[in-house]
Amino acid sequence: MAGRNHAVAARGSGGALRAGELDPHRKTLLDEAGMVWEPGEEAWENKLATLGSYHRANGHLAPRQDAVWDDPAGGDPVLVGQHMANLRRKGQKNGLGKDQERAAERAAQLAAIAPDWNCPWPLDWQRHYRVLADLVDADGALPDIQRGVLFEGDDIGKWLQRQKNPAQARHKQHSSGAWQPSRSG
Repeated sequence: MAGRNHAVAARGSGGALRAGELDPHRKTLLDEAGMVWEPGEEAWENKLATLGSYHRANGHLAPRQDAVWDDPAGGDPVLVGQHMANLRRKGQKNGLGKDQERAAERAAQLAAIAPDWNCPWPLDWQRHYRVLADLVDADGALPDIQRGVLFEGDDIGKWLQRQKNPAQARHKQHSSGAWQPSRSG
């Protein structure tokens, strides 16, 4: 392929690979040249890089649904909250894809970034916990945070006060039917 246009040399190779007709040596050469066999996989890898960047900066993958994050590759801002909401979808519109094997692989990749990316508890609980965990002093003390203290639109003071009063959290759980965690960690 030396001296030839890679696009011309690669034309039709994806179909040949899927059909099992691509010569292994040619596949190796195309891999070395940076061939993208599945455009959807390239998009997925870009999404994973963005989610990894978000997690490193925030300590969680539980962004508000309206959260936007700068693309680590320098592209346009990414709707990271909407991406995560889509990835958590179940049923026919499974956000990880219809192919069960690929969906399991993608779930494992997300779990490698954040084991609790699809936590069974409320996402706002996860988000508030991580924000407050980052505020804990080296000696383990949390500063006094009152109701009404907002962080990125979330009332973390209200959440913290609710966590300090397990009876109130249990009452809310029973009266609303919704699960309300009453632990602080």
